[in-house]
Amino acid sequence: MTQPVRLPPRTKNAKERKNPVVLVADDDATVRLLARESLEDEGFEVGEAADGVEALAAFQALSPDLVLLDLMMPRMDGYATCKALRQFPDGEHVPVLILTGLTDMESIDRAYKVGATDFATKPVNWLLLRHRVQYVLRSGHVLRALRQSEERYALASRGANDGLWDWDLQTDQLYFSPRWKSMLGYREEDIGNRREDWLKRVHPQDLNRVKSELQAHVSGLTTHLESEHRILAADGNYRWVQCRGVAVRDETGKPYRMAGSQTDISQRKQAEARLVRDALHDSLTGLPNRALFLDYMKRTLERARRRSDYVFAVVFIDIDHFKAINDSHGHLLGDKLLLEIGRRIRSSLRSGDLLARFAGDEFMVLLNDVRHVKQVTEVVERIQQRLSTPLDLDGNMVTPTASVGIAMSTEGYHRPEDMLDDADTAMYCAKSLGRARYELFDPEARTPQSVLMAELQTALARDEFVLHYQPIVSVGSGRVAGFEALLRWKHSSRGLLLPEQFMAAAQESGLIVPIGHWVLRAARKQMREWRYLCPSADEFFMSVNMSSQELMHPDLTMILDSLAQETGFSPRSLRLEVPENSLMNDVDAAIDVITRLKARNIALSIDNFGSGQSSLHSLHRVPFEALKIGRYFNAQLESGDDGNKFLKATLALAHGLGSEVVAQGIESIRALKRVRGLQCDYAQGNLILEPQDADETAGLIMSLNETGRVRQPRKGRIIPAKARRANR
Repeated sequence: MTQPVRLPPRTKNAKERKNPVVLVADDDATVRLLARESLEDEGFEVGEAADGVEALAAFQALSPDLVLLDLMMPRMDGYATCKALRQFPDGEHVPVLILTGLTDMESIDRAYKVGATDFATKPVNWLLLRHRVQYVLRSGHVLRALRQSEERYALASRGANDGLWDWDLQTDQLYFSPRWKSMLGYREEDIGNRREDWLKRVHPQDLNRVKSELQAHVSGLTTHLESEHRILAADGNYRWVQCRGVAVRDETGKPYRMAGSQTDISQRKQAEARLVRDALHDSLTGLPNRALFLDYMKRTLERARRRSDYVFAVVFIDIDHFKAINDSHGHLLGDKLLLEIGRRIRSSLRSGDLLARFAGDEFMVLLNDVRHVKQVTEVVERIQQRLSTPLDLDGNMVTPTASVGIAMSTEGYHRPEDMLDDADTAMYCAKSLGRARYELFDPEARTPQSVLMAELQTALARDEFVLHYQPIVSVGSGRVAGFEALLRWKHSSRGLLLPEQFMAAAQESGLIVPIGHWVLRAARKQMREWRYLCPSADEFFMSVNMSSQELMHPDLTMILDSLAQETGFSPRSLRLEVPENSLMNDVDAAIDVITRLKARNIALSIDNFGSGQSSLHSLHRVPFEALKIGRYFNAQLESGDDGNKFLKATLALAHGLGSEVVAQGIESIRALKRVRGLQCDYAQGNLILEPQDADETAGLIMSLNETGRVRQPRKGRIIPAKARRANR
């Protein structure tokens, strides 16, 4: 009868015990006793089993580090026991040392086939057996450590986002992990194990660099390999990867192996490319911006200096009245307009020309390799023609035009900024001459914008500004009701300049506010002088244009109070004309300012009404005295009923709010007849009388009779006789 299983006295969890455990399975009790004594002397813990069945039970209870197994046992022999042990989850790698008296090769071969690790013959030399067990255990530990390392590597390889590679430099064979292949979309069988299987997929433009980086590391010139390059994916596209690696060297320093990882960095590269693009391109249109255009100009200038026959041109394009369009229809439609303008300009250019957007409504074109000025003007005329095609912006018809300045490289420029300044100067010249045209820079006749700003400062100090005045008359009676003060600059060399020729420079330089203060002071003084000449002038009001910068100036009311005290001019006689868009940008702030003006009996007129984006809800909150209808709508009076409809609606709105309507820009008898038929309150325009200087206006005032009409018709009437007869 077999003896029951004998376990070590203090069996612990395999992970907690300090001494290795050996399970001795043998039906011979003497063998088990000798084995126990021999092994315990060496510090082993020993468990016993008398046959194979008991051995399997003891194995599950002990989780031994080694099994000594007899082949010939009752109930279950050693062969069956060893095979069964190998099926247990913990039995696959436990060393099994066979103790047997069988020495034939067939028995030994059979033992190895069922999973035996080694064998010792009986009778056992117990002194040698102790050393044999220690050796087998050490070998088992090494084997288990190796297998664990392999498992860790396999798990890391499968779990890592990086693809791993291993290069045997002696055989020139490469191992690519499954992740290395899958990140590029390849199947396992798509890529071989040769160096060429890797390098042939590197982008041709990166290949020489990658080879140099590999060679530098193999030669010991770099401590590790780190390379960013493009590699061909299975879908035919190139992906950016970062390849890292390190070489393993022998005692002589010669590399025999290199291993590393590959990371997909396509998204980072795309983000970097976007950052670079955003830094050099306009965010709205996607066109090159100022920085990129200047860089391109610099290289083009260098080419022109190397080649005497190479000529190019820079074209500065500024969209006319864009601010009014933007304020009238809103910034969203303004952006749509800019996108369409960019598209139209681009479609007008030749291959090789560069288009850029600087800011707002400013576009720049560099025309490469031009033979003569006519070639440049032909392109510019094509641009202007395509720009002027009417455009439907969500139901709003807009006809954009542009003022264009041209600078030619033949002037011998050395800096891109100088050429741009000259093109800018030519563009402002085109604006001053009526817009919707182009001008070629003339170094003899043009004044750079920076010089113009400096001259404005001098003009303000030297009192070179003057005012002209245009009467505003009652449409019903023809009586003069007031005058609008219009600014002029008596330039020392360029003659009398209109605001269109210098106000942009005034705004850019910040002089718009002090110039506006000068206008207020001069207009009030002039009105006081006229009252000395003609007492009836006391009934006139004086309209003065005010920019949004002046209106929102924190010292506005203090300045007006000071001017009223200085000039003795009644605030009731002053009417400030404020652009509609300056009110609507910040209605609450504007209302606060206007309320303070109203408290001083200063009237407000909303200028150029109809070109902005006022809402009725906002408009009824503004305490205004009059609406001035924009010139654009008065021009429609010449063509049809649209202008009439607008005027009727505006008249109803203004009269309902207790205000008056002034139709400005009256240029024809037809327009005057229509505004009079619509019972418009006041009219103003060149048909009635062109702006005149102070002396001429004083003469006009002196010629007025008690009805406010001109006493001497031969000198001109405020409302032409033909228009009066037409309206009887």
